[in-house]
Amino acid sequence: MGHSSTRAAQVYLHARDDRGRDIADVLGERAADELKRSGDSDSSTDGDATDDGDEDDPPAAGAPV
Repeated sequence: MGHSSTRAAQVYLHARDDRGRDIADVLGERAADELKRSGDSDSSTDGDATDDGDEDDPPAAGAPV
């Protein structure tokens, strides 16, 4: 790893793991908010025949998002 000691490497790895958890928590909150909003807008649809249930599918690889 290039650290001067094993302890320095452990401190770095611990901080990296904590940061990863922080990022995952924030992304989880944002996803939950988005799902809540999309759930609210789904209730306004009338369930017509053109609804094929694709809205939850991820975009194809390389597709603009």
